[in-house]
Amino acid sequence: MKATNVRIADHFTLFEVMPRTYCQQFDNDTLLAWISPTILKAADRFRDIVGKPVTVNNWNEGGTLNLCGLRPPNTSIGAPKSAHKVLFDSKRRLTQMGQALDLHVAGLSGEAMRQVIRENWPQFRGLITRVEDKTDGWLHIDCKRTDDPSQLVVFGFFKG
Repeated sequence: MKATNVRIADHFTLFEVMPRTYCQQFDNDTLLAWISPTILKAADRFRDIVGKPVTVNNWNEGGTLNLCGLRPPNTSIGAPKSAHKVLFDSKRRLTQMGQALDLHVAGLSGEAMRQVIRENWPQFRGLITRVEDKTDGWLHIDCKRTDDPSQLVVFGFFKG
């Protein structure tokens, strides 16, 4: 393992937001440059409000969640320019940092987690710009730029 599992936010560690392959290939400084500090603040705020443990990835603890935080550009999961993906230009320069996390909270449905965002919107304004609709058992949040970052965009993902 090249990276070490360090705390990068109040409630989250590096391994919780990075896929296993990235942690094996890259050092901490590289990985930290690839994740938006804004999305980490949003996840911390969500955790503070729900008052329960929030899981992104759990591969480091023997779990199956590995691509709920940042994703390599070549993964087939999600849209080609998904806010989860770290993207580079032809000269390997960073063009998009990871700006999305899928949050899991035991005992809360995706709709219940979206309701937490709606009911506490003033605390998330400027941190979360979009959430995915109709997710079951998890919540997609991102801070990808939108036309009006003061408004929450609820979107559906349709592969096709």
